[in-house]
Amino acid sequence: AVVGKSALQNHGVFDVLNVSDGGIFVRSDQPLEVGEEVKFTLELEAIKKTLDMTGVVIRRGQFAGSAGFAIEFNRLNPAYKRILHEFVNQHVTE
Repeated sequence: AVVGKSALQNHGVFDVLNVSDGGIFVRSDQPLEVGEEVKFTLELEAIKKTLDMTGVVIRRGQFAGSAGFAIEFNRLNPAYKRILHEFVNQHVTE
């Protein structure tokens, strides 16, 4: 299920399929290269705020049957960390 959207600078807008305290997984038929640093915004349906983030692509592969790639957050602002932690605790089902 899509939990939000992420606009990656110079790459377009992607559906976010998974969110953790440490990163996101986005759906894409053309995943970015592992190791690529990205600036992106994160809009989660449950949060009425657009988060400006930076991260690095750590994995290409599948999530719940969809192709895409994982971005690990870096230099995460403490307020965002709290927002994401609350979101994950409320919305993630194992």
